[in-house]
Amino acid sequence: LVLPPLESAPMVSASLSDIFSAGQLDAPLTTLVRIPPVYPMRARRRGTEGWVKVAFIVDEEGHVHDVSIMEAEPPGLFEQSVKRCVAGWRFKPGTIEGIPVRTKAETTIRYTLE
Repeated sequence: LVLPPLESAPMVSASLSDIFSAGQLDAPLTTLVRIPPVYPMRARRRGTEGWVKVAFIVDEEGHVHDVSIMEAEPPGLFEQSVKRCVAGWRFKPGTIEGIPVRTKAETTIRYTLE
């Protein structure tokens, strides 16, 4: 499994103005706990590789909320594994001018067999 750095996501709509993109923070989000997802046995047996692009909110305490799948290839195979693992990730909260804020982040998790 390849876990790349988190990418900046565009700022969300003005109605959710208390949520900022990773690019607006004082510094990049810092991962404290980032357990990789489990490779689904069905995919492993078939030799299937793929990827999932996932978006989520990191709250002011560093907990992950609102995990959503943006894209996946192949569809329907890796998404549940990604949702379960990302929900357990923990971060040092993002800050703006030193104040912890809710942050929208996204990343792509790749599943590759060795």
